[in-house]
Amino acid sequence: MNKHRHAAQDLIELRTWLKPKGKQVQLIADLRAFSAEMEGDGFTASVAIKKATIEVELDGLDFAPGLRFGEPVAKAKTSTTVEKDQRKTEAEVKGKASIDTSLVPIVGGAAKGTMAVSQTSTTTTTTKEHHYPVRAIPGGRWLVTEPEDGPLSNSYLTGDALCDTVPITGSNRLGSTTRITAKQKDLVIKPVGKFFERFNVNQERLAAVVLAKALNGPREEGYRGVLVLCESEAEPEASTDER
Repeated sequence: MNKHRHAAQDLIELRTWLKPKGKQVQLIADLRAFSAEMEGDGFTASVAIKKATIEVELDGLDFAPGLRFGEPVAKAKTSTTVEKDQRKTEAEVKGKASIDTSLVPIVGGAAKGTMAVSQTSTTTTTTKEHHYPVRAIPGGRWLVTEPEDGPLSNSYLTGDALCDTVPITGSNRLGSTTRITAKQKDLVIKPVGKFFERFNVNQERLAAVVLAKALNGPREEGYRGVLVLCESEAEPEASTDER
């Protein structure tokens, strides 16, 4: 049986499933995020998240070798170099230069009708990098971000396989617990209504603490600056053969 718990489902939503795939089991996930209005201690604020982490804890399973979702293999970076050579030949100067060489003082010989021009080069190097909204990182985790630290406001996983897993020999129970966590500093908080046209620094910090505690919900370990926004437990679905 799958269980899904959300501190604020309007803000971020996570659902997971474990589906058999031959001798392996795939962890499938849905993840959506948006800004949401929340009530604080005498104020209303619009809350969004600019960075979140997906954390996977396996029970009776282990990560299968191979690529995970959002895991590009490191390759040599490709760069494009554009070199502009502004050197002018002596013939070009002879035909286009407007300098009157008759006015140039003669030192040790006659002045010529052409002039030497120094070489000037400009080199520009451009490296293109692809942004992965869901990026695999060590420790069975994925980082969820938007370009330029923008707030999360999109569907990030829609029935995608985060990873493949393999049963551990002798395990009685197979399952997974997937969490979405965020740091308090990664909350984007803006006041709503006329009570506060804008928060000052102290009000913003207080609002962040109040809302962070509300988002974290009742947890045994208490609030320590890292919020557990969602938690989804899954057990393997029955395979076709078992049905």
